[in-house]
Amino acid sequence: IDLSSRSWYFDWLLTAWTAFHPGSFSYYDYPDIDTLIQTHDPYTTAGKEILTTYIADWLYSYLGNVFSAYFSDDQIGESYSLQVKVFDNLTNNGFTAEEIEWVISESRMSNQLEKDLPWIDWEVDVDYVLLTDYPELYDEITSYVHEDVNGMYVEVTEGLFDYLSNELTNYFNFDAADTVLPCYFFLTNEIGFRYTGISFAGLGGMGWEILLGTQNSIFKDANPTQPRRGYSAVMIHELGHSLGLPHPHSSVYGWGSSFFQDVMNYFSFSEESFSTFNQDGLARAHFKYFFKQTKEEFEDAYQYFIDNGSPIELVGFIAEIDSDIENSVIEYANMEYIDAINSTKTALSDIEDLFYYILHPDEYTEEPLPTEETNVYFLLSILVLVPVFMLRKKKRGK
Repeated sequence: IDLSSRSWYFDWLLTAWTAFHPGSFSYYDYPDIDTLIQTHDPYTTAGKEILTTYIADWLYSYLGNVFSAYFSDDQIGESYSLQVKVFDNLTNNGFTAEEIEWVISESRMSNQLEKDLPWIDWEVDVDYVLLTDYPELYDEITSYVHEDVNGMYVEVTEGLFDYLSNELTNYFNFDAADTVLPCYFFLTNEIGFRYTGISFAGLGGMGWEILLGTQNSIFKDANPTQPRRGYSAVMIHELGHSLGLPHPHSSVYGWGSSFFQDVMNYFSFSEESFSTFNQDGLARAHFKYFFKQTKEEFEDAYQYFIDNGSPIELVGFIAEIDSDIENSVIEYANMEYIDAINSTKTALSDIEDLFYYILHPDEYTEEPLPTEETNVYFLLSILVLVPVFMLRKKKRGK
């Protein structure tokens, strides 16, 4: 990493973003150990203490922000729909649609999300509309416009935030997936957005997001031949918050852990992907969700099997489902989280088929029927296993 960029980042943090309460840590003063020992001799008692504190500060930040980060309640489902509605007010101010439609990429976001979180069925939709075609929304925004030495802006906490929250069902399709993650993306000529006085490009973590791009944030000096930045990574970052992911920095543990590749970072090397830590964190949460669902449905299916005469033809099929559930636990323990999720999803799909085959056992012809001796063995093992699940379930309900 370029140490000058790290020094600049900390300087920017301590001067422009004091509202984040970055704390007081020794690495803010020294970008690396070489710089530190130029001032403090590590062979002296005092120098050793300062060096120890310096290294401890770095470790403290990573231990707290990355290795044991707090994950908020995430929205879990099998399918997710990211819906970005781009309210364009730039084409009414001299720009063409071709000049602005690169700003956020449906395919880039979809490819990245499918790569990082492959167990989720993703649908990503970006829809460009003219802001002036929504006069109520247009008037709502303009009613909050202020101006100071930094230009025109809207403080969203004055009423726009609540308005957008209340109108979500009017702008987005909440029947599109198990979990819908909607985003308002405004492209304005000069009007910026602020949240409690802090300017932002993206605001998220509410289960929905707001993005804001101006002609000067997207282009250098509002010149369309000089693109400045896009918003695909910003969108993934804000979506990450709605999935339950935190920043890798905090006022408690500091910002020293800002220097690793993760889209949740403010110093992200233009990274669009989630780090292994965040991918695994989400996968663990999703596995627990699917595992609980699988156990409950397996218990119900087994009881249905008993109530319908325990058709012997399906004993082997039940054993396969039980094996998938058992394998998922082993895979989870081995930190093979995606495999563990897939095992539970396979079991869930088979359980759904099991309900049908219990009523139509003669139609189950996917494999040869086990011998009579094997039938007895499987029945005995399942009769022991499943009632244990059911007993635990009853105890939990007391």
